[in-house]
Amino acid sequence: MSQLEVIHEIIEASTEHQNLTITCVDCGEEFTWTAGEQVFFHDKGLKNEPKRCKVSKQPCLFIRRRADRYTVAHVS
Repeated sequence: MSQLEVIHEIIEASTEHQNLTITCVDCGEEFTWTAGEQVFFHDKGLKNEPKRCKVSKQPCLFIRRRADRYTVAHVS
């Protein structure tokens, strides 16, 4: 696939999606799920919309990363 074809596909995909406003299940704040993020989700095969804003996700990511390090450190 040529570079031009790839760019054309990206443009077509992004025009199918519109920015959506979603309410975070943790903090109740509204956040925007951009058309570009929707294309990324689609390309990765993800089916569900995000439930948490970026700020609310941060503690979860921190805990998961620490848990992964802990598990890996004790497995070896």
